[in-house]
Amino acid sequence: MSTSTRIRIETVCARTTMLAVALGVFALGFTQLTSPLAVLLTVGLWLGGAGLAFLGLFGELPDRA
Repeated sequence: MSTSTRIRIETVCARTTMLAVALGVFALGFTQLTSPLAVLLTVGLWLGGAGLAFLGLFGELPDRA
């Protein structure tokens, strides 16, 4: 397996992992939205999940050579 293929596979795995964690954080925020006092926690979790999703979709990951 060539180095460029290995880097592409690692990049796809890293992006997939970030998106999976982002979905988990979104879901956790949704389940915590049970009372008015939990709104701040929910918004914080959703913002964190949005940041992870953005990094997973559009972030530039370093290339190892």
